[in-house]
Amino acid sequence: MMILTLRHVLRRGGQWTAALISLCVATVAGAQTSPPAFPPLPKYELQACCELCPAAADPATYQGYLEGFRMIVQGKNGWLFRTEDDLLDQFALQPQTYAAIGTLQRRLAEHGVTLVMLPIPPRGLMAWEQLPDHIAQGFARDMARVGYQVLLEDLRQQGVVVPRLGQLVYGPSPSPFYFKRDHHWTPHGARRTAQQVAEALQAMDRFAQIPAKTFTTRQQGVVRKEGTYAGAVQRMCGFGYPEQVIPRFTTATQGSAADLLGDAQRPEVVLAGTSNSDPAYNFAGFLSEALGVDVLNVSVTGGGIDAALLQYLMSEDFRSDPPRFLIWEMPVYSNFDEEDLFRQILPAVDNGCADREPALEVTRSLQPDSLTETLFNGGGTVQPLRGKQHLLDVQLNRPDIDKLHFSIWYTNGKNDNFTIERSRHIDTQGRFIINLREGEDFSEAIFLGVDLGPDPDAGEPPLPDGVEATVKLCERRV
Repeated sequence: MMILTLRHVLRRGGQWTAALISLCVATVAGAQTSPPAFPPLPKYELQACCELCPAAADPATYQGYLEGFRMIVQGKNGWLFRTEDDLLDQFALQPQTYAAIGTLQRRLAEHGVTLVMLPIPPRGLMAWEQLPDHIAQGFARDMARVGYQVLLEDLRQQGVVVPRLGQLVYGPSPSPFYFKRDHHWTPHGARRTAQQVAEALQAMDRFAQIPAKTFTTRQQGVVRKEGTYAGAVQRMCGFGYPEQVIPRFTTATQGSAADLLGDAQRPEVVLAGTSNSDPAYNFAGFLSEALGVDVLNVSVTGGGIDAALLQYLMSEDFRSDPPRFLIWEMPVYSNFDEEDLFRQILPAVDNGCADREPALEVTRSLQPDSLTETLFNGGGTVQPLRGKQHLLDVQLNRPDIDKLHFSIWYTNGKNDNFTIERSRHIDTQGRFIINLREGEDFSEAIFLGVDLGPDPDAGEPPLPDGVEATVKLCERRV
């Protein structure tokens, strides 16, 4: 025992080592001397780390990458918050957005699919007690709770299934719903949300038709999270924060004989989400356990709210074997009102021009460094191709191209300029589908032509050589 103690202290070095060596030698020699006096233990004074620098309070700091973190403030117990996205108290959408969501549900229902929407509550509500006092006093917590509930109910009015997520913002939580310095939820937050989803779906008759399975979740390792907010502070202030370490979970089932033989059917529940649905947080696993059915996770990390949904709707999996339930997960601060969001999602459900006779069609080689004229409504006869009735379906011969600029002209002189940029994490096989613009000066306007290529005003790199585009214009569902 004495040798073990000696070896342990030797690794520490310094004065303590010397004192213990002397003690051990004296004991071995049988000397009758008193034990030597040890030096006092060191004392430490703990101070709060990392007060934010003045740059964090300067709006001019939040440019480029940092724009999504406007404005970071220091909370209690090491928490960080964004004063814009985390502290929302109003969530109402534009009327045309609600209408588009209702149209999306009806189109999916024609394929036998029920849409389930999960707008995840903001961090300010889920960690209200961690807000700094001066922020908490000005945060309309009750208004935010009511506003969030109203959003959920407004979505339900469009025929969409929305679980009772409003229950999440009331009552104490045994573990944090979100990470201290990151915009993602914790596995605990993912599990609580999965339980709400299960309650909503299991009450539906069409869910009862899905064969049940038994799943088991267990802790396996840890999740180490430095945090996106901490990374932003590192850029602004030059110092970092310690990692937050929490348990990691995995969910598995032994499966049926059909599963083991490779004859299992495709899951009837599909999850198309954001980075919150990344395997690190085990949301799909918690869903499988709570629902008692397989869940196919097609979520995309780093793709925003639409990348996973677009990729799945444009896939052969959706065309050949659509699920009973399609779960669309997204943070509640997501920009549902973004102008071009549903212009892409809705025609993707109907597979663009694939099953329609195009009014115009052409294949052109695109110039690498400038816009190229493709479709043209002319040649002696101008067809009455109105904006509100038609869509464009573009297929490139290069599936790796994820960014394309459109310049659409109308006979009334109007010009619709926009760029579609896809996440590099998704694969839509070089296909771009979009409804022509509606609204003032566009709905009744007659389509004249469309130019494609890199954005001429953005200084973008040229397209690769040899890019060809097959461009179709056809009638769309209205």
